[in-house]
Amino acid sequence: MSLAIQTYHVPITPQLHLCNNALQKTQLKEKDVLITIKGRIGNAAVVEGLSKSVNINQDVGLLRLKENCHPYYVSGFINSIAGKELTSQIGTGQINPFLGLGKLKKLMIPIFDQDHMNKIGRKVEQKVHEAFQTQEEAENLLEQAKFQVEEMILG
Repeated sequence: MSLAIQTYHVPITPQLHLCNNALQKTQLKEKDVLITIKGRIGNAAVVEGLSKSVNINQDVGLLRLKENCHPYYVSGFINSIAGKELTSQIGTGQINPFLGLGKLKKLMIPIFDQDHMNKIGRKVEQKVHEAFQTQEEAENLLEQAKFQVEEMILG
């Protein structure tokens, strides 16, 4: 089963296969950064909220960052206009785009002073969480509205 990474979102579902010791290289850890490397290349997301062991498949690139590198700084850059342009340039194919792992290693991410990168990373993380919270609230309001309309129709 494919892991459908969306911009800033990793959908962890029960259908994803559990890992064993033979698959440790592809086992996800909190704060890993994942990037799509087939199809719609260049969507990046930070792994959060793992409740069990999960592995990625061949359609996903795994960026395991050093301790001092803020994952949301990296995913924020990759998801930015500049990051999308860079992943598009190093990817191959027009009909079936592909971003090889060797080329992914060459993706140039701007490095600034550590405090500045952490500040950007924290801000991106905050905005991503706010966006998902707002989306969840909107979905709840839509469900309430549907329920109220059904009640009015049915009397």
